[in-house]
Amino acid sequence: MATQTLPSEITDSVRSFVVPRNFSIQAVDGRRAGPQTDQPQGQKPLSLADIPKVPPPPTLETHPNDNPDNLGPVLGKFVGTFQGAGMNTIFRPRNGFTKGNLNEDNLLEVNLTVETLQFMESSVLNKVPNRGFDDQVDIDLTGVPYQQTVSDQLNTTTGKADLGKKTIDLHFEQGLFMRIPQTGSKPGGPNPITPPIISRMGSIPHGTTINAQDFEPQAVKNGKPKFPPADITPTFIVDIPGTTVKKGDKQPFRNMQPDDLRKPSNLQKFDSQKTITLASLNNPNLFLQNINATKDIANHWEFTVATKHGKLAGGGVANIAFLVDGVKPTVPGGTRGNATAFDMKCTYWVSTVKHDVLIKPDDYTKRDPILFPTDAQDGVPSPQFLIKLGRKTTQDNIIQVTSTQIQYSQNVSLDFGPLRWPHISVATLVPALPILVPANDPKLAKVK
Repeated sequence: MATQTLPSEITDSVRSFVVPRNFSIQAVDGRRAGPQTDQPQGQKPLSLADIPKVPPPPTLETHPNDNPDNLGPVLGKFVGTFQGAGMNTIFRPRNGFTKGNLNEDNLLEVNLTVETLQFMESSVLNKVPNRGFDDQVDIDLTGVPYQQTVSDQLNTTTGKADLGKKTIDLHFEQGLFMRIPQTGSKPGGPNPITPPIISRMGSIPHGTTINAQDFEPQAVKNGKPKFPPADITPTFIVDIPGTTVKKGDKQPFRNMQPDDLRKPSNLQKFDSQKTITLASLNNPNLFLQNINATKDIANHWEFTVATKHGKLAGGGVANIAFLVDGVKPTVPGGTRGNATAFDMKCTYWVSTVKHDVLIKPDDYTKRDPILFPTDAQDGVPSPQFLIKLGRKTTQDNIIQVTSTQIQYSQNVSLDFGPLRWPHISVATLVPALPILVPANDPKLAKVK
């Protein structure tokens, strides 16, 4: 079971971020036992995975209410602290390989992750004035600063996500989610009306900054999200002289199969523990689909921010020199970069999840119960609810409540050698602090 405990000073009345005292980004290689392998060793077919469960942190406060008035219907749900579990796949460049051997110039790293995503209060930014020119009126942007920390719980000894305090910290990112309101000309002016836009602006310590955009979704969708396949297969970005390989061709690699140049190199233990599958390795969105299998989802919002948006100007990726300008390419026309971030896109599914909560007979006059919903299960991130009942109960009572769930599937395209390599991360996040059910909530009136 994967666990991650937030520091005791965590609060959702945030005007500052909290970083766990022992958080420190590390290379996976030095922390995982066993070398990568060069040849497949044979392996039985893998089954679908169960996701390791991440329990909520110690309680100091409750999850804040949505803020649609300032942030719109979607970003208005990006409040407080969320926590959960996910999966990460990345093809990393290797050095010292045999020149021209495409099977040796990369290493596929796989992680079972735990993640904390914190949002500051919108009042930190308040209204950000942007001035219009000529017929364009002035506008005010609103938004929330965010901080994302991701750690690896994958244990090659047990085949589980159970490193506990020995977790390997992978990713630290700070940035902004901004909402740009509808824009256009003054009445009678020539400029068209542009719908509201959501922009994610982030800074990554490896040396990359992003500005990714999408139109704010105009309608909520009923039921569960539908997840398209997330393909991790690399793509050629140049023609290879003397071969039939053309720019745009897909190039599967041996490390996408059971054993080969991958960390972890052998998936058999993970198969037996049902934590990683060959299917989810090659389509990480199956992690999200599996999480939702037993959930009762009323509706969801969906949007995809992209640094190269087909219908929006602006946006983009910037890299430090080391990532862009490396050694002479081994293939004519190939990139010189050391994993240059070419573009990024990230789809978010922000769902309203329905739960039943069982209140057992007891005396609640002096204590407020903090309860998991009845659908909570190992392997599935689940919120808790703080019930302000204030009286005795004499029988089992079930109340219906809801929570916000944030899921995402992100692909950062990395260029090195003659190929563009997908770096795909997925996660399911739920409120880290209990959701308040206040004493005056009509749901509690019928509790006996």
